[in-house]
Amino acid sequence: MVKQTFSISFEFLLERSILIHLMADVELCNSEPYYLITHFRTQGPRGDTMLPTLKIKRKEGRWVHLDTEKESHLSEAVGAGIDRYESDHPIF
Repeated sequence: MVKQTFSISFEFLLERSILIHLMADVELCNSEPYYLITHFRTQGPRGDTMLPTLKIKRKEGRWVHLDTEKESHLSEAVGAGIDRYESDHPIF
């Protein structure tokens, strides 16, 4: 099985007035399907991982966490980055 992996960039509103620009690596896992997001980092030269691994999926047009099936600001922001990537890089 060929893994589909790619990097995304997205903006995450940390507080009302603090918007951070992040990048992350994404792997599409075909079993359900769901997305495994790793190596959250800033776009600067250092690029240390800032957040733990995240698993999300689309459910009824929303981006939700795989374990709770609930959305969060982070799942929505990362999901929007995945949507942008997939619209710019169609598989078919």
